[in-house]
Amino acid sequence: MATAFAGVATNFKVGNYRVSLGGTDLGYTVDGSVIVIEEEWRDRTGDQDGTTVLDRVKIGENMTISLKLKEFTPANLSKALLGSTLTSAVVEWGGQLAGVKTGYSNALALLLHPLDLDDAVLTGDWNVWKVVPEGKLEIPGRSGEDLVLPITFKALPDTSKARGVRLFKYGA
Repeated sequence: MATAFAGVATNFKVGNYRVSLGGTDLGYTVDGSVIVIEEEWRDRTGDQDGTTVLDRVKIGENMTISLKLKEFTPANLSKALLGSTLTSAVVEWGGQLAGVKTGYSNALALLLHPLDLDDAVLTGDWNVWKVVPEGKLEIPGRSGEDLVLPITFKALPDTSKARGVRLFKYGA
């Protein structure tokens, strides 16, 4: 017999957004967005059963957010390059030594608000508590087209929050 569940979330919005990073408005996205949420599991096996999986243990959770910013500005480029320096309209980056930890201490909150909802309507908002740019930036340039800034962010757990809600909140 099937079981009916009450309170199931529906109509998740994944599309074009107004983007805020650390409270700074980065403008709008174009060409949609991709949000990937994945769980990592380790299979447990035993000698007597060979490679048959006897149990699974959750070992982690990951989330990435890929989007293209319509506003290609020096300030937005600087936000996409962790460790870059922005002076007036000049972005400088590079030369940082390998192994320097810059992730968690530089992580910022990411807010995605659907363009088709009024500002006061928060039901489609993605609040990701802490993100850092992935570290790979490919900037496609095509003659006659506006330049866009593709960015992929990696979510980091906010350890100040309770377990189970450390990566993000969707909706109001």
